[in-house]
Amino acid sequence: WWHGHNDFGARTMLSDQHLWLHYAVARYVEFTGDAGILDEIVPYLEGEAPDAERRSVVGVFHAGQERGTLYEHCVRAVERGLTAGAHGLPLIGTADWNDSMNRVGSEGRGESVWLAWFNVIVLRMMADFSAARGDNDQAERYRGEVARYLEALERFAWDGSWYRRAYTDAGVPVGTRSGKSWRIDSISQSWATFALGKTSETESALLSAKQEFRIWEGRVPLAWPPSNPDLLDLGTLSDYPPGVRENAGQYNHAALWLAQAMFIVGDADGGRMILDAVNPMKRSETMEKALVYRGEPYAVAADIYSEPTYPGRAGWTWYTASSGVLYRTVVEYLLGLKIKGNELTFEPSFPSDWNEATVSYALKTSCYVIRFAVDASDVEGAPVKVLLDGKAVERATIPLRDDGKTHQVSVLLARRAKKD
Repeated sequence: WWHGHNDFGARTMLSDQHLWLHYAVARYVEFTGDAGILDEIVPYLEGEAPDAERRSVVGVFHAGQERGTLYEHCVRAVERGLTAGAHGLPLIGTADWNDSMNRVGSEGRGESVWLAWFNVIVLRMMADFSAARGDNDQAERYRGEVARYLEALERFAWDGSWYRRAYTDAGVPVGTRSGKSWRIDSISQSWATFALGKTSETESALLSAKQEFRIWEGRVPLAWPPSNPDLLDLGTLSDYPPGVRENAGQYNHAALWLAQAMFIVGDADGGRMILDAVNPMKRSETMEKALVYRGEPYAVAADIYSEPTYPGRAGWTWYTASSGVLYRTVVEYLLGLKIKGNELTFEPSFPSDWNEATVSYALKTSCYVIRFAVDASDVEGAPVKVLLDGKAVERATIPLRDDGKTHQVSVLLARRAKKD
């Protein structure tokens, strides 16, 4: 909700928005290798701050006299996010990424499990930045905050088969097996995987999500079952009909995070099911499907309704970042192509019925033609083998050079066993 050309936007009391600054900067530095951006001088904006009476201030915010490096902006953002409630989890404020959960912590005591995972990831990134700049004391302090959040998550987030989503102002857990609505929330499971990697808990959480959501039926709701405000009022999402938008509709941004998590733990078939559930071409491949979907077949929708209200119908189109997330999920998680500075790494996670794929990557005057092939003779879990112009390389990594040549890359991977 920010318009950079005129500095018009909304200043809110949401608990996650400022943390995306550092997340985006860290992503940029990792991708480009350009850490110099952290020393760029940027002004701070000035304007009225929200408060308990006026929780969102909308208007034009002008640059003030105070300026700081981008690194200093990131430090302030991270410091502002270091909160904790009764369970040691960060305060959700008027909501987190799911801005329709705005009555979970409206009195200032509610906590967010998802935000704790996000904080863990952001603080690790910030610790690396601080250490690289010689500020070891601050790096250690941030690592200590990571340990504190992880301890709280271990004690109060795990529900036995999956991770909870939040605690209300009254201390009621949201996203539990005993709940009659909103039993399991998608993003707590995916971001736990981003923070922890493949563990017995994250594998259990993702398997639970598959089973609770029934993703093989072509739906990947944000949470399930829909919210019932008579049982637990979470916010404006509880005002929507069941299955519409945030009230257990398929929010494609979150669905794709879940797909990424499944590729990470090796459940490529589950990840592919989610890609198919998001893909507007799959949703419109027959006249019957198109009449249900009712969205453009060439534009990724922000959301798709779930049962019982208009199941399978597209929500908002042309108003979403989900198309970019879909692209990243295919390229970086299914194909496993990741750029870090001047290197390209390979960590493919192919569905069980895939045997090959080809993709070309253009780097200014150079071109890398990458051919993937499943080596059926290899055992599951064998390392990926990569050849650059016919020669084997180490660490499944190749250097990227702007040398005006076309390079041939072969990527051989083992067949994965099909997961339940």
